[in-house]
Amino acid sequence: MRNVYIEARPKGRGDHEPITHYVAEDDAGQVLGVFDSQVAAIDWARKRGYVALLARIRQLNDKKVPHYWRSV
Repeated sequence: MRNVYIEARPKGRGDHEPITHYVAEDDAGQVLGVFDSQVAAIDWARKRGYVALLARIRQLNDKKVPHYWRSV
């Protein structure tokens, strides 16, 4: 199974700025889908056979560091 990374958007938002949407990205940073909620992104990934990964801490989301991510 391939990994897909679920990330909040917009990137670089401040602590008090709202999340407007979530994206599912592959290892290369290619956006595979845009979703209104984190749950919708996870469901989409699971239905397509991906392993959905969420950042343990939103600001630490380097895909090359495995312990920054947890599977859901």
